[in-house]
Amino acid sequence: MRNNIIWALDRVFITPLEAAIMATGRRPFWLRSNPIENRISLVVPCYNVAKYIDQFMASITSQTTGLEGVEVLLIDDGSTDSTPDIAKKWASRHPQHIKYHRQENQGLCGARNTGLSLATGDWISFPDPDDFVNHRYLQFVDRAITEGSSKDASLICCNFIRYYEKSGNKRNDHGLKFRFGNGRKWLRAAELGDFMQLAINSAFLRRTDVIRLGLTFDKKIVPGFEDANVVNRYLINLPETRVAFLPEAKYYYRKRADESSLQDTARTKKEFYLNQPKYGWLSLLADAKETRTEIPKFIQRTVLYDTIGHFRSHLKRPQALGILTAEEKEQYKQTMADAMAYLSPELVENTELPGLYEDLRVGILNLYFGEKRAYTNAYITRYDDQKNMMRISMYTASDAVNPVIRNDGFEVHKSHLKIIRNTFVGDTFFYEIAFWVPVVPGQYTIELEEGAAQFRLVGKSFNTGITTKEILAKFGKKPTHQGIKARLAARFNDAWLLMDRIDKADDNAEHFYRHLMNKNDGVRYYFVLNRDSPDWERLKREGFNLIAFKSRRHLAALQRAKYLISSHADAYIRKPFSIAQLRDAKYKFLFIQHGVTKDNQSEWFNHIMPALLATATPTEHESIVNPHSDYHLSDKEVFLTGFPRHDALLQLNQERKTIFVMPTWRENLGGKVILPGVRALKPGFEVSEYVTRWSALINSDRLHDLAMNHQLRIVFCPHPNLAKHLDAFKRPPYVETVFVDRIQSLQPLFAEMAVMVTDFSSVAFDAGILNKPVVYYQFDRDAFFSGHIYRTGYFDYHEHGFGPVALEEPDVIDAIEKAISGSEAPQYAERRRETFPFRDGRSSERLYQAVLSLD
Repeated sequence: MRNNIIWALDRVFITPLEAAIMATGRRPFWLRSNPIENRISLVVPCYNVAKYIDQFMASITSQTTGLEGVEVLLIDDGSTDSTPDIAKKWASRHPQHIKYHRQENQGLCGARNTGLSLATGDWISFPDPDDFVNHRYLQFVDRAITEGSSKDASLICCNFIRYYEKSGNKRNDHGLKFRFGNGRKWLRAAELGDFMQLAINSAFLRRTDVIRLGLTFDKKIVPGFEDANVVNRYLINLPETRVAFLPEAKYYYRKRADESSLQDTARTKKEFYLNQPKYGWLSLLADAKETRTEIPKFIQRTVLYDTIGHFRSHLKRPQALGILTAEEKEQYKQTMADAMAYLSPELVENTELPGLYEDLRVGILNLYFGEKRAYTNAYITRYDDQKNMMRISMYTASDAVNPVIRNDGFEVHKSHLKIIRNTFVGDTFFYEIAFWVPVVPGQYTIELEEGAAQFRLVGKSFNTGITTKEILAKFGKKPTHQGIKARLAARFNDAWLLMDRIDKADDNAEHFYRHLMNKNDGVRYYFVLNRDSPDWERLKREGFNLIAFKSRRHLAALQRAKYLISSHADAYIRKPFSIAQLRDAKYKFLFIQHGVTKDNQSEWFNHIMPALLATATPTEHESIVNPHSDYHLSDKEVFLTGFPRHDALLQLNQERKTIFVMPTWRENLGGKVILPGVRALKPGFEVSEYVTRWSALINSDRLHDLAMNHQLRIVFCPHPNLAKHLDAFKRPPYVETVFVDRIQSLQPLFAEMAVMVTDFSSVAFDAGILNKPVVYYQFDRDAFFSGHIYRTGYFDYHEHGFGPVALEEPDVIDAIEKAISGSEAPQYAERRRETFPFRDGRSSERLYQAVLSLD
């Protein structure tokens, strides 16, 4: 009892009080001082870190060791904010131990090199000023150094804990956290085995050895791997020394909320692709081979671990290489090949590393070694409980692999085949072959002419086959509906929930719901929306059965619903409650899209994997279901139905009253998310080319004269992200501005257009289905597709667009004039007519029948 009281007092009172005192940089008087026995230098490179440096310095000056024997070198690398003043403040408080040094900007490596040249300690570390450390950090490090004096210690590695600034949470979730499990470890530098060290901010090195070996930070390697290059060249030259991994010494690495760190922005810089592999990986591998003859396993694993980020990044977003020229892409590809030539294929085949999954193993072995995996794994990835089918996915080096699936010896029919070619800088990396098979009682086996194969399910291998019972054990849980009264939840058994955005309706879900209201099929239909939405009362008066978003009824409905049907697929719509709350929910997500998919959005769709995807045009449909497309979706899930909102749009009276200007968003202008679907803007937005170009167009005297001569109004419809930044556009008084969020519907505005001016937005398809002219203003085409979340797909604006593409303002106005005067080129009207097979007002009914076919 007494111990419990003491523990409670410590947790509720003492620990928070200690934290509050240490946040000021002081050590609580009741914490015993443990002066260090070894002289330690902390080199802290500082560049515009005024927001963070106080927290870092407080974590150093409040150490239980005190500062005796500690040297802190604050290297100001030409900061332009208040970093110098804050750094000088800390130096003035502790002049014997904290030194401030300012230099012209030389980058991270230059600042660290300066600190290295000024340091005097026996041991040295290079912590970052946006991070912080545990108050016993130096105490534990010093003890390890003292203990290691008899072991010839050369490197002390500290526990790397992520601190998520946005949430304030600390998580031990780093991919290499296994190094700090099961207590302190001492390993020979020559035989680290599966252990490795990349970061130097959480490591301590013997300064005399660093100097003797002539090690410095190579400015060419930034961003990334400059740490690992130094640490590992240090280790390969000290093979008989010892390396310690200290779980108790905790270094807190900040994941910035605004994603502005060097690591966060690395992939936007050419150097990440051209310099990091060449000067980081290759120089280390070459040094290791020359110094040790055979490259140690831990060096190979270190480089392989770093390449995983490059491969994953390219598979996820190949358009990011748009910042490189064709020659630079070839250079990057060759450097990757040169690095892989140093590695062992056996290592790739067998080593375990975070992110090194089956797809990368197959790809690396295929592309760089011309080898195959010893086993081909067939992953059971999905189960359709309505049609009683399962999806099997395999990663292979060839697209000609044809597996035979048997159940109790009888061959099982495969359907909905997908053969997805994944590339790395244009070269075939691996194929993903996926298909569906029926699930019936018995035991499933797999046969391949190319070699051995086995099933994989939830991380477990089944090399002699898998039974239906084992499959259903994973996918066939019965719901328990915890947290909601059964009677309340029962109201929503097998209900269909529909929603558009959380704050606004009038998209495909609203129009589809209106169609469903006339059905007498015994199904319960509900529409989800924020209660404070301006559409709530309108839909309520019309008889919509409304559920407030994130309400108790919303949770109850999701726990029992059969389908969630939405025109938007953001995570907060698909999964608005916690995993625990929706643990037993069985609803399937049906995506009826906000607009026509014209670009390659396979990354996003493959993540969402809706049970149904509604499409509006044959070319859109084919681009997704084609067996060789990049999409995991097949004709099992994708239906050509048309859009419900187009049914309503075609019923409106069509007029010619406006020049409608509606540009889409630019990802490179956005900062952090401030509301669902809304982002802050980055500094410099007001003078960006985006603002300059669109402002010039809507302010054009020629455009104004053209509108007046044809008795047309000019309407500007900016993206919702710009609602609070309209002043940047300096709109003339005769230009009407409308916001999607502030009007009930865009459809009447579309109906009265004489011409639409847009850039890359799929809203042009709304003009297309109305057979209204479009002008595409694409002054930043290359930058748009290199930086946006999707990449170019089947739709070519020059070959398939509903109007001409213009790069300059005079050409835009020329095209507008031709459109409103009836003299546009005839191919554009022909494209508009041919693109849409459905103008019959029956898209909602086709969608309804598609949903029914899921059973």
